[in-house]
Amino acid sequence: MSVNAILFDLDGTLVDSLPGIHYSIVVALSKFGLSAARTDLRSQIGPPIHTILQQVLGNVGPEVLEKVETAFRSSYDTEGWQKTLIYDGVEGTLLRLLNLGVRNFVITNKPKMPTKNILEIFRLSAFFNEVVSPDSKVPPFRSKSESVAYLISKHNLDIRTTLLVGDKKEDETAAEECGVPFAHAAYGYGNISAEHWGYNSVVLSTFSDLLTIIKPEKEDLR
Repeated sequence: MSVNAILFDLDGTLVDSLPGIHYSIVVALSKFGLSAARTDLRSQIGPPIHTILQQVLGNVGPEVLEKVETAFRSSYDTEGWQKTLIYDGVEGTLLRLLNLGVRNFVITNKPKMPTKNILEIFRLSAFFNEVVSPDSKVPPFRSKSESVAYLISKHNLDIRTTLLVGDKKEDETAAEECGVPFAHAAYGYGNISAEHWGYNSVVLSTFSDLLTIIKPEKEDLR
């Protein structure tokens, strides 16, 4: 696969954010004496936290949901994000891609402040040409597809040689709607079963597998 640019999802693709999200949800629920109606949090990671909390809490009113979300953000933005883990091989693979002349980007549903903090704590910021969160613009991006379309247009990316890497069906849908190939990060929180791998898909068992499927525009000069 000839690749000149890669758009990376964050949670479940570059980093394992489950420990921090779980921690801050527990903190938020405890503050109001609530319990989770749904405990399989791993399968919920990916969408905005408002959607995750709706699934976790079940049938609660909008006022309760808003208070829990505010408590979650207070916890996550100060403590929770620091519990994030980086997947094996990410830094080395991104360095190799950079040396090969591949342009890298991040598209995420996570707000820009914790996204910036996570990328900086793992010293990943320098690998990316641009990082796009929903609140990177006003009004916010409404979907991953809109974020992808924005990057394609702004950076004049060739959709034939631009790869989107993510772990969730939402990521695959964004790739399909924008006409770019998709790589499924099967090691993440992915909800794409083998029989549903679809649009121009390849499957990554580890992050480093990227180096086995791409053919960059230029050779490594090192």
